[in-house]
Amino acid sequence: MDSVSQANFVHRTNSDGSMDSICSKCAITIASSPWEAELERAEKTHECDPERLRYLYSPDNLISAGKPSQPSPKQRRTAKF
Repeated sequence: MDSVSQANFVHRTNSDGSMDSICSKCAITIASSPWEAELERAEKTHECDPERLRYLYSPDNLISAGKPSQPSPKQRRTAKF
């Protein structure tokens, strides 16, 4: 995994006792397993999809980089209140 796609992973415990590994950079659940070793193997080989990253971090995307943003003029015109 190159430095561009390195990420941290969040582990979430499911109701059945299994755990999910979620990439904090691209927000994908990359593995689900009852064994942490399996999650770690998946994390070592995970590479974020460049197209998804461009979408997530696009200035026009409302969830871009975790920063609040203003709707574009087109989004303001089409918003339903």
